[in-house]
Amino acid sequence: MNIIKKDETFKNNPLPVFVKDLRNYTLHYALPATFAQMEVSQDAQTKKQIITTHAFLNKKSLLHGYDYWKPESKKYLSEPGDEIDLLDLINKHHNIFTIFYDWLINRL
Repeated sequence: MNIIKKDETFKNNPLPVFVKDLRNYTLHYALPATFAQMEVSQDAQTKKQIITTHAFLNKKSLLHGYDYWKPESKKYLSEPGDEIDLLDLINKHHNIFTIFYDWLINRL
């Protein structure tokens, strides 16, 4: 396996490093402060109600009192916005793995 590609994808990329650090935060420090948001709208054509839900992590609460974030995680946490949309985080993290494994399979 190309170590440079692996490190570029996982070790030097803020999002996967943050997810790993978030795992450590959750297991060894505290459960992160989360909150949910629900939006209700109406489809213009069918007139049916559409309910959209989101779950968020509060960035400030993650940084308060916990000193073990790696520099890549701090970089991720410093990106604009006060919250992290969990579904967006999961989708982006999954996409990174999908791209890497597609690359790996093509190399094999």
